[in-house]
Amino acid sequence: MGTVNVDLNGDGYQDIIEYTFSSTTPPGTCDQSDCMSSLDTSPILTFQIKMHDGKSIDGSYMCTSLGVSKELRNGMKDILCGPKYILRWNGEEYDAD
Repeated sequence: MGTVNVDLNGDGYQDIIEYTFSSTTPPGTCDQSDCMSSLDTSPILTFQIKMHDGKSIDGSYMCTSLGVSKELRNGMKDILCGPKYILRWNGEEYDAD
């Protein structure tokens, strides 16, 4: 488990992203008879955000890396959920783009 301190909403206070690292991936699904070779075997991160005011935001996404954009969208910075997702704040929660 690790933490990253970052101001997610531009208010000047540090918020905390807590992440958990797992070296195993969840089972995948596919419609091919031999799809095991195409499953991503990268380690995964799951995360939760703790805002400085005590509010918690769950990140129910599995990422291989995490990053934070500089721009605000609907009052919060985008979260880069590697390798292919950008999580954007919709005013209530983060949604994958």
